[in-house]
Amino acid sequence: MDVVASTAPPTPDGLATIAAAVAPAYDPWHPLALRANLPDPDAIIAAVRGDSRFVGMSVDMYVMAGLVHRLRTRKRDIDDRLRLVPGSPGELAARNAGIYGELYRRDPERARWATPEDADSLADCADEGLLFEVRVHDEPAGVVAAMRWDAHGMCGFSVEELALDAEHREKGLGPVVLQRLLRKLPADDGDALWGTIHRDNIPSLRNALRVGREIVGANMWITPAGWSGMP
Repeated sequence: MDVVASTAPPTPDGLATIAAAVAPAYDPWHPLALRANLPDPDAIIAAVRGDSRFVGMSVDMYVMAGLVHRLRTRKRDIDDRLRLVPGSPGELAARNAGIYGELYRRDPERARWATPEDADSLADCADEGLLFEVRVHDEPAGVVAAMRWDAHGMCGFSVEELALDAEHREKGLGPVVLQRLLRKLPADDGDALWGTIHRDNIPSLRNALRVGREIVGANMWITPAGWSGMP
């Protein structure tokens, strides 16, 4: 059950108050857990450890962000082979689906938490001039897309997609793609580049950290005492 907004603070006491308030209303549906966006995942997990009001807490998705102007000034990974070329939503959606299909065949569990952006979503990015085919040696290598989206208390741009073909993964190209994307953003002072990354998506977490984005929060699964918790 998602907590969309609350005046309660992001503390054990605040979360216990929310759980006590909503549990009676949702009891007929037997909710498994609460999900809330919290600013410091490690701190809140440590704070509820041993608290009898909770039986579990874990990260669902990390929120990773960095100010665009700062990220642009960091040392760059140089790879002159790589370019970003504007692309068609329909064509890149099909390509994107193929990349994810190959990933699912290698790792079926990934389908539980990673889904490709579709043509409609990529069209929104294209409308802002932020949908690109990744090319290496002028050959197709993947898809990257972003859009302006102010959320999580930040103004700026969300990374909507970054997917590389099998032959171009695990070669250090992810951070280079993000650095190229940063140059394309029509950013104002104070704009951030942010995105949500599943806790099990280790390559994407590493890419984000490598270009200078930081963990600024997380969508957390919170299991109050008496609730079943996520499977």
